[in-house]
Amino acid sequence: MDDVHIRNAVLQGREERALLRQSYAQKDIATISLNLNVPAYPKRSDKLTSFFNIIRKELEDFLIANRVMYVDSGVQELSNEAGDFAILPLHKGQHSIQEMKDICEQFESSHSHGRLLDVDVTDAKGNHISSNKHKACFICDSNSALDCMHAQRHSFKELRKAFNESVEEYLDARKREEICRKLADY
Repeated sequence: MDDVHIRNAVLQGREERALLRQSYAQKDIATISLNLNVPAYPKRSDKLTSFFNIIRKELEDFLIANRVMYVDSGVQELSNEAGDFAILPLHKGQHSIQEMKDICEQFESSHSHGRLLDVDVTDAKGNHISSNKHKACFICDSNSALDCMHAQRHSFKELRKAFNESVEEYLDARKREEICRKLADY
């Protein structure tokens, strides 16, 4: 695929996400969504999907531990050229929308690979809830990701390499944990 087709396919994937969020807003349902901050293209692969699925399970467990209940039967996933995406519709009246955002930010900031994640909260009217905080660059960690992006401090190749290494490290650690768990069971 050439650059124009790639760009259009990614934009189409993002449009599908927006339409999905909008469909919940039309039903007056607030949502939490998850996707990965994948630099450059491609934005999906088997490895990234494995990583995404683990993170999604961890997010769901974290939400439940913080008494955030979502409608399990309403959870939807998309996997397209924009990457993997999941949206969780929330039960009404359990927490304020700002409390939901704070809980999601806590998940991102406490997760060892939280910088690679994007957990968004959308209110029942479809408005994106922002904390107005800037995430640190996952390469230099001394500037905000937006500052580094605008200043083009890191090449896409450098960003993708760091991202892939981080995902590999995480998946390897999870695999080791699973092997240890199985050995302990025996």
